Amino acid sequence: MDTTAFCSTFDPYSLGIVDTIAQVLLPSIVDSSTHRSVRAELYKLNLYTSPSGKFKKHVDTPRSPSQFGSLVVCLPLEHEGGQLKVRHEGREITYDWATSSKKPDYATVRWAAFYSDCEHEILEVTSGHRLTLTYNLYAVRGTGRMTGVSQTLDITHLPLYQAVSTTLSQDPFGGEGGTLGFWCSHAYAFNDPIETPLPDTLKGVDAAIWEVFQKLNLNPTVSAVIELEDEWRWFEDWEDNEPSESDVEAHQLWETSVPTKQVAGKAFGVLIEQYYQELPEDQRLNEIFTSWGRYLDGKTQWLTTPVTKSELQIAYAAYGNQATAETIYSHCAIIVEFPAKGTA
Repeated sequence: MDTTAFCSTFDPYSLGIVDTIAQVLLPSIVDSSTHRSVRAELYKLNLYTSPSGKFKKHVDTPRSPSQFGSLVVCLPLEHEGGQLKVRHEGREITYDWATSSKKPDYATVRWAAFYSDCEHEILEVTSGHRLTLTYNLYAVRGTGRMTGVSQTLDITHLPLYQAVSTTLSQDPFGGEGGTLGFWCSHAYAFNDPIETPLPDTLKGVDAAIWEVFQKLNLNPTVSAVIELEDEWRWFEDWEDNEPSESDVEAHQLWETSVPTKQVAGKAFGVLIEQYYQELPEDQRLNEIFTSWGRYLDGKTQWLTTPVTKSELQIAYAAYGNQATAETIYSHCAIIVEFPAKGTA
């Protein structure tokens, strides 16, 4: 792959590419406070030449918290091979842009856009030259730098809206109120110390469920949530490790002292607990959690399970035989609170 300084007059805005991306990857509802559009920033020109031009599978590193994806535009140069494979959560799609000057559609420009946390690779170019332009895609409020305003997607027309609306009309909490949670399916840099553009950069089904909750006037929030069972998962290996009696007692104390299994943060950003308090570990963590966020009540119902992707959330000092630095990670989730019937 060769890269060099370049300029291009290719305009993905005037060709409707950016409008299409805004509608499909970042849908918004009419008059929503989270109406979003897309800014496409030209990043690279990539030339893959046979017989060895290829790019191994990888996941892009967002250059900003507001970056949500990439656009790859393939220019009409004769070549074979060089398929683009994009994967996410076990699903794969292949873009084959091979073309020949003898084909009637030879001059056609082809493109693909995908989220930043999608794994992708370029297979080997077997003949000719594969030339592409890569754009970083950023979520912006309003119309941003778009040349026009794209049509918005009416979320009420989606099956997801109907399914959620029907489920909630049946009151899953039996009139007693509770919390409904949705673990986000995509990765986000939600603990960036400078910029946290959520919910503006929600992707795919995450964006759809957010808009559904908004349309139903449920006042959703996006939160960093700590799954407490993650922090004590090493206890699952006790049978092999033969834990000491004090470890068993510590775990039992922890299990009975925490109100629930999840803690939702009050704000984004990594918490660094610099001061050590001489308290039992369970009490110390309880104080950290209550200062950072709030325990979700025992009536919380989750629509999904947390994905493996997580962000550093809390760092604190712990002391046993010697001082150690402990870390706790969180997942991103969309949360809706339902009051009990008869309450405001």
